[in-house]
Amino acid sequence: MKYKKFKSLGAIYILTFFLFSGLGTSVPEGFIEYGYLGIFISGILYVFSFTAPIATAMILIFSIDKNILLLGLIAGIGSLIGDLVIFHFIRISFADEINEFSKHKISLFANKKIPQKYRK
Repeated sequence: MKYKKFKSLGAIYILTFFLFSGLGTSVPEGFIEYGYLGIFISGILYVFSFTAPIATAMILIFSIDKNILLLGLIAGIGSLIGDLVIFHFIRISFADEINEFSKHKISLFANKKIPQKYRK
């Protein structure tokens, strides 16, 4: 199967969309019980495209009764961890498919449209 990692990533995005599209008010309110651990998890979720709006809402809910500076620090550390996970996952596991895709006709066409001074 060609591009199985990209297809898996797309399936994860679709699954995440369906899981979080039906969020009611009970999930964020129940999530508040986790306190600063919930803030850390919200920070991790903030870096993913489909969960960013939910993470933002949860961080805003947490800001009602938590120290805003500590909240920002903990959520920021969570975001850092999330970014590192994404970077490691993409760099290590997608490298072979990215190299293969770069030789594809669509990729070559798009690359020709980029001005020479911006190419690698």
